[in-house]
Amino acid sequence: MNVTEPSVKYPRTLHLPWSDTIGDDGDHVLESLHGFLGQEVVVTEKLDGENTTLYRTHLHARSLDSGHHPSRGWIKNFHARLAPHISSGIRINGESMFALHSIFYESLPSYFLVFGIWRGDVLLGWDETAQLCAELEELSGEILPVVPVLYRGVWNEKTVRALYPRESQFGPTSEGYVVRLAHAIPRDEWNRSIAKYVRPRHVQTGPHWMLKPVEKNGLRPSEMA
Repeated sequence: MNVTEPSVKYPRTLHLPWSDTIGDDGDHVLESLHGFLGQEVVVTEKLDGENTTLYRTHLHARSLDSGHHPSRGWIKNFHARLAPHISSGIRINGESMFALHSIFYESLPSYFLVFGIWRGDVLLGWDETAQLCAELEELSGEILPVVPVLYRGVWNEKTVRALYPRESQFGPTSEGYVVRLAHAIPRDEWNRSIAKYVRPRHVQTGPHWMLKPVEKNGLRPSEMA
């Protein structure tokens, strides 16, 4: 009998000092960039989906008590196929992209894109994250892509700032980007090891997506067959 693993809420990600949505989403600003100085970082596209965590035994959205919503049917079915291959103690964080929120994506590779994997209280390094996704794809036969990487290299503030404005890799509009250290990040080092930039007025785009009829984002033609 499988014992349900403890649910863990994904930590809030602080804003970079030049983020254009500071305060609008309830998240605070990173006090210092010192944790990035001289370090290898990975900058990924921030996607406008629903933060979702997958375990071997269950799944949940950002809220640990998230209930059913029509937009969550796809991710529940996907999880049922993937779950037998997820090791105990592993939790996979990604964006559930089935439903349009504020940004329409026209060519997604999947309706779930991974941006982090935890083993216990440690966020795995980016290379190990990508490798584990590849292994799970082989075991399950499912597509488990990571979010697009926009930059990887030694921290350079000028280079990172220049990553926006830009188009999304999956459509004309990008929400922003997330910068993280390339190596593994213990939970107690989270607030100095990862931060985000969010486009201007991102959370002021109209009624909340959960209150509207579900409109699907688009998949690449090869994924629609």
